[in-house]
Amino acid sequence: MDKYTARFSGHQTFPLRYGWLYKFYHTSKLTDFDSMTPEDLMVEWGVGKNMVDGIKYWAGRVGIYDQAGDSKVSDEYFQIAQQDEHLENISSLWLIHWLLCRDVSELTTYRIFFNYYNGQTVDKESLLIFIKELFTTKKFESNTKKQSILQLPADNSLTKDISTFFLTYARNKTNKVSEDSFSSPLSELGLLKQFDRQKFLCELELRNTLSDQVFTFALIDYFSMLSLKGSTTTMSFDSFLLNPGSPARIFRMDQVEVENRLERASELTSGLIGWTDTQGLRQIQIKNISVLKNKNAFLAKIYK
Repeated sequence: MDKYTARFSGHQTFPLRYGWLYKFYHTSKLTDFDSMTPEDLMVEWGVGKNMVDGIKYWAGRVGIYDQAGDSKVSDEYFQIAQQDEHLENISSLWLIHWLLCRDVSELTTYRIFFNYYNGQTVDKESLLIFIKELFTTKKFESNTKKQSILQLPADNSLTKDISTFFLTYARNKTNKVSEDSFSSPLSELGLLKQFDRQKFLCELELRNTLSDQVFTFALIDYFSMLSLKGSTTTMSFDSFLLNPGSPARIFRMDQVEVENRLERASELTSGLIGWTDTQGLRQIQIKNISVLKNKNAFLAKIYK
């Protein structure tokens, strides 16, 4: 049975901002990075202590460094840093979104929303209620010795995390996003669209800016993570649509688009990923395990 941890704090209520991930990545290349104190980072980055915590939080969630604090740049972010330092390519933003949300073993508001929430509209109050009901229903087994069932933090902490989620993904009223603004780059993805002062649309729809290459990489990455758990390399279409951690969930795509994307993923991988949709049989199959072992080679194709 899967075990879980929760992380509803650490960002100091700062949403992800332009330049932060590369700022951390660039600093992590310094020879004395491991010995740098928060005060050193305040000077290096020209920000206050709370913002240092925020930068480290988002870098950790994307996978630029591991939870122990050691410098460990993920292959995925390395490609972004090398190819698109300023996040000018929308594919970089979709990739960062995938990296943020794929690890469902550590629960955050954004991971819960993109992996469990089925509604077509959302606001802060409804999301708070949903998260509480989810924890009551699922009874997530804790990965800590302190408790057997994972517990939510106090409402105040949870509400702050929910607010940070909206700041990270919701487009501002002017619809202007720039590197010099305080807007989160992930608001460009259009996953949360403002409906009125409090409510946002989060419909399953066509993701026109999501390239087939990013979707296919996420598909390979998803099955790669499942294989590490000893899971099968075959999955029904319904399971792929509904299972937490799947690209269909995280990218909030409608059923028809997922079908089309799977067909194109099969073409892009020369049939190594099989998509069957005949005579009532609908399934995805990894036909050759080599496609999972070579996922980083496919990652590089995103920027070609």
